[in-house]
Amino acid sequence: MGQHTWFLKSKELYLKQNELYEKLDSFEEGEIYLDDMEVYQLNHQIDEIDKENDAEYHDLFRTSKRNDDNTYTDDVIFSRKECFEWIDNSKNLVSFKNTVFETDEQDKINREYSIKKLNEFWDKYPDGVIYFG
Repeated sequence: MGQHTWFLKSKELYLKQNELYEKLDSFEEGEIYLDDMEVYQLNHQIDEIDKENDAEYHDLFRTSKRNDDNTYTDDVIFSRKECFEWIDNSKNLVSFKNTVFETDEQDKINREYSIKKLNEFWDKYPDGVIYFG
C-alpha cells in the first residue's frame, strides 16, 4: 500500500523541529557536547512541537515512490500547488485511502474524497506540510 502520509499545520514548526533533531543527531554522533539537561530540553521541545504541529489528517493517499537507492521517498510537500503537481507526476505510485482490493468505482470515490480532504487541509493550513514515513 505504500508509505503513510503525515500532515502538519506549519512549515515553520516543521523546520524548527528538524533543526532540533539535527542538533540531537550531532550530539549522538559526538560532534557536539550537550549535558543531560540540554538533551532533556531538546527532547521536550521536539515533543511539544510534535503536539502543536499535528494536523488531524493522515493517509489521505499513500505512495510507493522510491529514492534512487530504493529507499522510500524523503519528499516533503509545502503547498497545495506542489501537492497536486506531486500527485499528478506520481500517478502510478500513488494510492488513495482504502483502495487496495476494491472496485474501480470505489477507487474513484476514494480519490474524490481524498482530493476534497486535501483541499480542506490546504484551506485550513495554507502553510502546512505533508511528508512520508
